[in-house]
Amino acid sequence: MLVLWNCSAVGLDIDSEVVSGRNGFLGAKPKKVSSRNEGLNQGYQLLGHLVLQLFSRRSRVGYRDAIGLIRMEAEAFDDNLSSLKDSTIFAGKDLLFDLGLLKRKHIIYASYLAALSTLPVLSLQHEEFRDGSRAPASKAVFSKVAMAVGTKFMDNINDDWQSKEDAFETLGRLPGALISGFCETNNHVTTPSWLAKAENSAIEIMSWSGRLLSSIECQAPFSYPLYKSDVERLIKGQKSSLIGKDWRKRELTLREYIVKVAEKSTGSLWVDPDICFLEASIGGFDNRGRREALAIRNSGDLLTKACLLYDDVVDVLLDLKNNSANAALIYAAENGIIERGKAVSMNENELIRLFYQSGVIKDTLDIGDLFLAKAMQSLDLIDTEGERTIDVKGLKYQCNLLRAFNMRKLVLRDKSVESLKLGLNMREAGEIIKGLPEKVLALEKYVLLPA
Repeated sequence: MLVLWNCSAVGLDIDSEVVSGRNGFLGAKPKKVSSRNEGLNQGYQLLGHLVLQLFSRRSRVGYRDAIGLIRMEAEAFDDNLSSLKDSTIFAGKDLLFDLGLLKRKHIIYASYLAALSTLPVLSLQHEEFRDGSRAPASKAVFSKVAMAVGTKFMDNINDDWQSKEDAFETLGRLPGALISGFCETNNHVTTPSWLAKAENSAIEIMSWSGRLLSSIECQAPFSYPLYKSDVERLIKGQKSSLIGKDWRKRELTLREYIVKVAEKSTGSLWVDPDICFLEASIGGFDNRGRREALAIRNSGDLLTKACLLYDDVVDVLLDLKNNSANAALIYAAENGIIERGKAVSMNENELIRLFYQSGVIKDTLDIGDLFLAKAMQSLDLIDTEGERTIDVKGLKYQCNLLRAFNMRKLVLRDKSVESLKLGLNMREAGEIIKGLPEKVLALEKYVLLPA
């Protein structure tokens, strides 16, 4: 999913060397940092195995199949990454890791989350994997890992090292990568060499996804055009989020944020590889197949927007510092809890305390949970009877797992009983809806607006 990680938290050191970039933007080259195994300690690994065990009990996906697929695709991606060598065009794998622009956890987390969302859709097409051949599920997971890691990588560059004009130019190269599998390079005539080569590497990584998906374009006549339109929608949403970056100056409203800026995270794009490879593997969709594909896409969109809201609660202080649009900040300003122009000067601990006491944290999470519940309910349109059934229970359970994954940082940041209760509350859709206040339910008409 394209909102798996906080796109602004790069954690880079800046040295004193400042180099002129395009349009007069000043881009400082990051120092080398040690970040290869960040977020991969033994505690995280044990938790990951526990989650997989719970997932296997609530879906028809076996633990061994899941862990095997995760490891195989993480290794396959790492092998591809090793083929990126330092040159006049690309920044190689080692340099990208040393600069902190890529981290090992990005690959592991992406492989993990991709497998959890892919296997419920392609579990019946996963049998080939046991024979050692590359099954549709394997290809779908790899394409999602390339898409997610490449997008995270590019977000890091756009957020911290590029001007708005540069970011717009870079976004213009994404369709070639994600649709045609073509890496259009930046020749770095006026761009710092290290930055241009890093951009090219990010585009190249995303092109791996495009090459896999374009190879089945003719076999997925229903799904592949939807994938292409989702790529265009993602780019439009990314540009919209750049325009709305300064939430104070533009008086951005929560409705506008939900409808427009949230399109930056196009959840249907995350599930498109699953649907494309499913259609290709079964020889095409009938009416039922098309209906179920659309239900999965709609669920993916709603789930991703829920995660964006959860992410905003976690990143409220960082987004305030960077003048970035954030649902919790917008909600607080609209309800007179903070003033847009003065919030940045508040003490961080006092702001978090105020947001808990005034209900901003809970209300923003509730809005996210409204999206989450609707994402689960969308899956009820899927037929659970017949030979080629999709694992609906598995898809619904991974919705809650994704919520917990996004909320882990809230618990670690605030270290309170309240944050633990709010962050790790896993429920069915009906239970979620029943517990939401009227003011949150009133936003349902915006949640269900078509993209």
